[in-house]
Amino acid sequence: MTGPFRFSLQRLLDLRHAAERAQAAAMGRAAAEEERLRVTSEEEAARLEAVQDQAAAVTPLPAGLRHLIGLSTEAARARASEAEEAHRTAEMARLDEQDRFSDARMARRSLERLREKRSAEWSTEAGRQAQADSDEVARQQHTRKEDA
Repeated sequence: MTGPFRFSLQRLLDLRHAAERAQAAAMGRAAAEEERLRVTSEEEAARLEAVQDQAAAVTPLPAGLRHLIGLSTEAARARASEAEEAHRTAEMARLDEQDRFSDARMARRSLERLREKRSAEWSTEAGRQAQADSDEVARQQHTRKEDA
């Protein structure tokens, strides 16, 4: 028991720390992308509502204009639907990244608990060894006094 405590799995723990940091960054990127697509989806939904309000506001319409407004409404509806679907996909990707981050954190944490346990065991054993060494020195001194 000489020298400081050395955790035999420290390299693995360091790798798990790095993996957790990388996963946190990936989760952050996924969250930012989800937010961006949420805003886009809300904007497209607002545009669709505006187009529908415009179409409803104009009452007597010539057939050609009614057809153009119908095409505009359909295009806005399609963009809103695509944006909403993209947002749902991004949300699922963020949730996947969040799960991976939780797994990475749990893996790191389990190794940290093992390191803490082994460190405590090492400290206990080092204390016992120090006490045994101290007892031996005291015994030897006592034996010398008796012999003298």
